[in-house]
Amino acid sequence: MGLIESLIYIGIAQSFLLVIAVGVFRKDKRNSFLILFLVSTLLILVGRLQYITSYGAGIWWFFLFTDGAFYIYGLGLYSHLNKNIFNRTRGFSKLHFIPLCLYLLVAIVVLTFYTTNFELGTKYNLMEKFHFFREPTKIIHNLIYLFLSIRLINKYSKEEHENIAYEQPTIKYLKLLILISTASVLLWAGVYLNNNFLQLPVTNFLNYGIVWVGMIISTFLISLFSITTSPLFRIEGKTVSDNPNLDRLSEARINELKAALDRLIRQEKIYRNQQLKLPDLSASIDCSINDLSWLINNVYQKSFYDFINHYRVLEFVNRLEDNEYKNETLLSIAFAVGFNSKSTFNRAFRDEMKCSPREYISQNIANKPKYA
Repeated sequence: MGLIESLIYIGIAQSFLLVIAVGVFRKDKRNSFLILFLVSTLLILVGRLQYITSYGAGIWWFFLFTDGAFYIYGLGLYSHLNKNIFNRTRGFSKLHFIPLCLYLLVAIVVLTFYTTNFELGTKYNLMEKFHFFREPTKIIHNLIYLFLSIRLINKYSKEEHENIAYEQPTIKYLKLLILISTASVLLWAGVYLNNNFLQLPVTNFLNYGIVWVGMIISTFLISLFSITTSPLFRIEGKTVSDNPNLDRLSEARINELKAALDRLIRQEKIYRNQQLKLPDLSASIDCSINDLSWLINNVYQKSFYDFINHYRVLEFVNRLEDNEYKNETLLSIAFAVGFNSKSTFNRAFRDEMKCSPREYISQNIANKPKYA
């Protein structure tokens, strides 16, 4: 048994167990598209195993119909991200399944003709020609949905700053997942082009085996962040469109909200909450999410992310100058004022102070705390 074959066996077992784990033990409507993605991966790997091991050789029906799962792979991933990131539970169109239906229709016609007219089909290389044309459609179909998935991640990263004031580690898993899935499909495209057109002597490292390994890894990653990590803060969408005009709130209401924010920040120091979100802050001052977002964006001229981190950085600087904290590490102080990661802290500090924490210490603090 070769390495690739062994990995495909592992991938099949992993996908099967994950379908059971997600579908039976973690019943959640948000995971319906995750199950779709896992089932498509399972079918694809089973089809690959049948192909490379010749199990059931000649059973073209089985092989070609498992190939239909390729038209669900990218779609399942995109739909899962769309539903879990932006909480879009409506609007999923069955039109997404048209490419799959067209493929199955053509496959039925081709296979029926091939099996009933075997000699004629063999003479004109019917199955080889069918394979030649169907593979690029699968590649293009998956690249389109991976591109849409990348757009979702980028959109989320931008809107994240308007709704939360901390960096979510789960987003890193998502980006890595998209990266590996995209790399797998691009490698697949490279293998197809090389096998059919270029004929370069690179088959030792550019072959279908690499594609299946990438698919197995991507399945593991999507399961990792979906099962073992905390769910993303989902962007619910604005129920009322933001009004850029300054008459959205009266001057009296603006002053009332500013006073309430000032109390929460200066007296209660709400920014020390590492998991603070825009809905949390709006609930604390009895204000709608849309009004608070408008206030921060248009009156304070900041995103929610920058608004909260501004006060975290200010307290961080104050603590550096307080002898009580002069022997603390910078990271422990950063966590105490509300940051939840070193990378978020360093980025926010540089944005606010126009220098790194080390540079600020060397220029302004005589007794330098130990940096960790």
